[in-house]
Amino acid sequence: MNAWESAIEHILWWETGGDIVNGAPHDDPDDPGGLTKWGISQKAGPKINIANLTKDQASKIYFNHYWLSPKISLLPPIVGIQVFDFGVTSGPYRAIRILQRTLKLEADGNTGTKTITACADPEAARKYLIARLNFYRKLKKSKYESGWENRAAACALVAGKF
Repeated sequence: MNAWESAIEHILWWETGGDIVNGAPHDDPDDPGGLTKWGISQKAGPKINIANLTKDQASKIYFNHYWLSPKISLLPPIVGIQVFDFGVTSGPYRAIRILQRTLKLEADGNTGTKTITACADPEAARKYLIARLNFYRKLKKSKYESGWENRAAACALVAGKF
């Protein structure tokens, strides 16, 4: 399994509560994204028919908007998979800016040469996980916090296989 396949499998599992066959829609009143299916929210995709969204359509959205567009594939997988997952929960460019701040770079949200080079630091993945956990804790949304922390830890394990 390559980095993309591992990353999307991880995302779909967490975004569906483990039901990656059906991906039933949900509408949590505490979730500002509104109606969500396969982790794709109505707020993020206002023109998408969320109720009828298929797994393949969701995977294509993730690939184009959360993997390709922010250039996640240019990062070492041990870091990139974590940035991808964080981008799904908090926005891809925020995820990259937090990576850049963690690595003491200018936080412009673009995956360029300096960011890619800095990710070669053997400590980059660990530092990023800590920054991600700190970000979630600062949100003070206790309903979701332990789930986000568990997801981040699980993602680090998936990414660590590369």
